[in-house]
Amino acid sequence: MISGRRSPAVELRAKDLGALPMLGIKDKLKYIEIMLKERGLAWDDLLFMGNDIPDLSVIRAAGFSAGPSDSTPEVKAEVDYVAKNLGGRGAVREVVQMMFEAKGLWQEIVSRERTLG
Repeated sequence: MISGRRSPAVELRAKDLGALPMLGIKDKLKYIEIMLKERGLAWDDLLFMGNDIPDLSVIRAAGFSAGPSDSTPEVKAEVDYVAKNLGGRGAVREVVQMMFEAKGLWQEIVSRERTLG
């Protein structure tokens, strides 16, 4: 989770999602570019979700972009997919499931979790 803000609420939300919080990032495009290079990945490999104007540069650069249904109109006009769910109300899960289904991996994941559960 990358956010330009530093707030306890954002940090708590990242922890709730099991995400590594990267807070106070002012230039998301540059920060993500460095992360991609360190991992030998290209922009086309990136799925990015954003919801507001500061996310537009990364939305335009990412291989696939999405936003929750409560994104700003500017984001909705730029993303590849607008989720049916609101931010904080299942939008990320919706997009992740869609990605795994498109790759033919969703049923395998569900079956594995049933076995472990």
